[in-house]
Amino acid sequence: MARDGAVGKATFEQVEALTKQGKSKTEAFAQIASDTGRNRGTVAANYYRVARASGAVKPRKRRAKATKTASTSRTSTSRGAAARNGSDITSLSNDLVKSVTALADAVKQQQAEVTALRVRLEGVREAIG
Repeated sequence: MARDGAVGKATFEQVEALTKQGKSKTEAFAQIASDTGRNRGTVAANYYRVARASGAVKPRKRRAKATKTASTSRTSTSRGAAARNGSDITSLSNDLVKSVTALADAVKQQQAEVTALRVRLEGVREAIG
């Protein structure tokens, strides 16, 4: 069988037509799969292959692969693990300092607002009485 992309193009056009009628892509994939006897995943794969090639959708970002496997992580040096832990502790302590500083600033601002409100209250009390 020739692999000229005709099935993918036809699938793409069918899905686009069904989505213009108000169906979701998932519903369109399911309908086309049942109409043609193909797997829903195959229909979706054909659609997205053509869609990416035509620029209709952006390719998904790939996840970064793990750099270490379970067997290599067990053999890592303690020096490397200590450096990572030290980095984590430094990061955590920096975050903690930022949080405490922000809390202290908020308390100072609140104290200033309370002082201003007390001054206004005293002014109201003197005016009343």
